[in-house]
Amino acid sequence: MSGFAITFLAMVVFALGLVFLLGQYLIRRSMGPIELLQKATGRIASGEFGHTVTIQSGDEFEDLGKAFNEMSIKLEESQRLLLRTARLGTMDQMASGFVHEVKQPMSAIYGLVQLIALKVEDKEILKLLQTVKKAVESLNTTLDRFSSFSKDKPMKIGPLDINDIVREIYLLQSIRFSKRGITVEQELAPGLSLIDGDARSLQQVVSNLLVNALDAVEAGKKEKPTVTVRTWQDHNSVSLEIRDNGCGMTQEVQEKIFDPFYTTKSTEKGTGIGMAIVESIVTQHQAKIELESEEGAGTAFRITFPVPKGGVKA
Repeated sequence: MSGFAITFLAMVVFALGLVFLLGQYLIRRSMGPIELLQKATGRIASGEFGHTVTIQSGDEFEDLGKAFNEMSIKLEESQRLLLRTARLGTMDQMASGFVHEVKQPMSAIYGLVQLIALKVEDKEILKLLQTVKKAVESLNTTLDRFSSFSKDKPMKIGPLDINDIVREIYLLQSIRFSKRGITVEQELAPGLSLIDGDARSLQQVVSNLLVNALDAVEAGKKEKPTVTVRTWQDHNSVSLEIRDNGCGMTQEVQEKIFDPFYTTKSTEKGTGIGMAIVESIVTQHQAKIELESEEGAGTAFRITFPVPKGGVKA
């Protein structure tokens, strides 16, 4: 009995020690991911959005790490969108007054130039007056782009066929493409569901993206400059893609492409507000715009529109 008691006591002590050591191991194994997540959470709280963690434990902590990374990336995307929205909000406040103040004297200048042209016969002076008219018209186009930020022109939302928008704008732009030897391929899926949208605004989106594609393929200097316009439907969404085989963009340009007044073009070709307007309009349509680009290979802009419940086919 004495020997059994000693053996039993030893086994109890051994078992308790084993449980203690196993508990310590499990606690340390659990504390590692928890401490890693705690530090990462602190970095997120300090404003370092987009910070991710690597946890390879093969259990729930690994799933927790993946969920944390997804949250962090979405926070970073939301922060960028908020910054751009704040900039657009500033533009919205100044656009209406700015356009009104500038357009009044500009209209007077244009009218006077036309009046003078009727009374002048000298060809050199007429040529100079024509140059002034073109400059005023160009400025008027720029002001119209600014006015897109203004809330004074509410959208007229109604059912639209995105294919009709593409065809209308291409008809207007086709001469520019053909004169420069650029091929435009249209792959428009038939029978798409109608989307809810403002025709004028979406025409501006397609126009801006086509003009950007035209400039990109010219800068790319490819043997066969091509722009491809595609539409398709996937479950409850309709997508529009405008792809070119032009010069493409660096990562730095891609990160700034939707910022107001950011442009890589010369002052004659761009003001830096076109893509900011595009993103603003897309957001107002509860749609999503995605960018895919590779320097030297080309660029694609993809817009996904939600289809209203009980959507009607075109």
